[in-house]
Amino acid sequence: MAEFLKLPEASEEPGGCSVSHQEAAARASKVLAEGGLVIFPTESFYGLGVDPFNREAVRRLFDAKGRAPEKPVLLLIPSADSIRLYCKDVPSDALRLMEAFWPGPLTIVFHATDKVLPELTAGTGKIGLRLSASSFARLLCSAFGEAVTGTSANYSMEPPCSKAMAAYLSLRGRVDLVVDGGDTPGGSASTVVDVTESPPRLLRHGLVKEEEIIKVLEEENYRSLHGKLKKGPAYRPHQRASGQEEGDNACPQLSET
Repeated sequence: MAEFLKLPEASEEPGGCSVSHQEAAARASKVLAEGGLVIFPTESFYGLGVDPFNREAVRRLFDAKGRAPEKPVLLLIPSADSIRLYCKDVPSDALRLMEAFWPGPLTIVFHATDKVLPELTAGTGKIGLRLSASSFARLLCSAFGEAVTGTSANYSMEPPCSKAMAAYLSLRGRVDLVVDGGDTPGGSASTVVDVTESPPRLLRHGLVKEEEIIKVLEEENYRSLHGKLKKGPAYRPHQRASGQEEGDNACPQLSET
């Protein structure tokens, strides 16, 4: 049976121990350090966090989600300064996007460092990174002292969850800790842009609009294909298919919290 913690903004329904954000982050970071699985709120849906450098914990994440090994898993990072721990290089396009949209719902795909497990990149050598707009998600990463996985807390091919209990039930209870932060905003998933190519490749529409990204790149004379981002071969319209989960496979390169 998983442990339940309730943040101050959670509903007053019975069940779970009420704690502060700091107490919840400290407890969650301990569970992560022990190889556990943690459900936690993000700026869109509930996320499923594990220690991304613990191979057994990553295996448990894939098992809990029923996730195919060819689907990569993005990482939420504790700060923009920590990015070079997880990616080999930070192109100028990426720096401008980070300055404009982080913290926020923009996942940027980089060449992964050797520190990143190949299971997380699905063998592509690329990793999606995001500095979350969720204050609790950032606090959790800071308390843990490392990146945390940011895939959505739901069973594969089921819809993402904006309620903690719904996430717990979707994962069939196969987690160690649930941090209930009340209803999350839901809506769209994060936008995904691959900066390993020039011009950058738009992999998925999301909360950050394509027009906003183009404007940032154009303002710095980084015009992409006459003002259009290069769109990946698996590019799909903004509307997600029924059951597509946050952070999942809108494209083979990166399937985020």
